[in-house]
Amino acid sequence: MKFSEETKKKMSEAKKGEKCYLFGKFGKDNPTSKAVEMLDFETMEVIREFGSGHEAQRITGIHNGSISECCNKHKNYSYAGKYNDRKVTWRHKK
Repeated sequence: MKFSEETKKKMSEAKKGEKCYLFGKFGKDNPTSKAVEMLDFETMEVIREFGSGHEAQRITGIHNGSISECCNKHKNYSYAGKYNDRKVTWRHKK
């Protein structure tokens, strides 16, 4: 099914900004977010839980990309930053 350029534009405008079903939804309120856990690198003890990687970034200051790479095991090392002078690593909440 092909849409005309005018129809595509109308559909796009209908989902922008406040009209988008995800507008203003962050962390646990956003159905596409994945909860993450911050772990002590040495003991693997859970330090804190967050509703999403972006929420964790806002609170800890550790870049969301580093958190995501740890959770998805894309890094050669699993250490991603320091929080309160502790080395931390991340995983998706189970």
